[in-house]
Amino acid sequence: MPYIQILNYNVRMKSKAEYDREYYLKNKIRINARNIEYAKAHVDEKRIADKIYSLNNKEQLKLYKAKYYLDNKLNIAQKAKEHYSKNKDVVKAKVKAWVKLNPDKVKVNKSKYYKANPEKINFHTNKRRVAKLERQPSWANEFFIQEAYHLAKLRTEMTGIVWHVDHILPLQGKLVSGFHVENNLQVIPAKLNFSKNNKFEII
Repeated sequence: MPYIQILNYNVRMKSKAEYDREYYLKNKIRINARNIEYAKAHVDEKRIADKIYSLNNKEQLKLYKAKYYLDNKLNIAQKAKEHYSKNKDVVKAKVKAWVKLNPDKVKVNKSKYYKANPEKINFHTNKRRVAKLERQPSWANEFFIQEAYHLAKLRTEMTGIVWHVDHILPLQGKLVSGFHVENNLQVIPAKLNFSKNNKFEII
C-alpha cells in the first residue's frame, strides 16, 4: 500500500485572534455597517447592560480611567482644546445648563478647588483688582509674581500661620503708590499685612 512520508515539514496554525483579525480586515465595511444597525436596534438594551456593568465594576473602571488619563494626559488636553475651539458656543451652553441644574455640586467643586489652590485664587483675585487699578505694567514678570503667592502658601502650610503677598509700596497709598510688579512684593504674616492698611513709612 503506497504511503507518503513528509519529513521536516512544520505547519504553524494561526491563532484565533489572527484569524479574526484577517477576517475583520477583509469584511470591515460590512461588519461595521451590521454593528451600527444592531446598535441602533438595541440602543436601550446596550444602555442598560452598560449601566449594570458600570455598577458591578466601579473600582476597576475608576482605576482604568485614572491610568488611561495619566498615560494620555497631553493628548486628552489637546483634543479637549481643539473640541472647545471648534464648538465654543455649544460647550458654553452645556456648561451653563449643567451649572444651573447642579448648584450644590458646583458649590462643592468650587470649595474643593479653593482649598487645594489658595495661591492661584489669591493670584487671580489680586490680578483682577490690579487690572481695575491699572497698576500692572506690561513689563511685569508674572512668573515671579506667581512664585510669591506660591511661597505664601508654603509658609502658611509649614508654620500654621496665614501669610499674605503684600505690596511694599501700596497700590493706593496716600503719599505714594506702587506697581503690581515682582520687586514690589513681599511675603509677610497676614496679621502684619492687615495692620499696614495701605500705609507707607518714609524713613
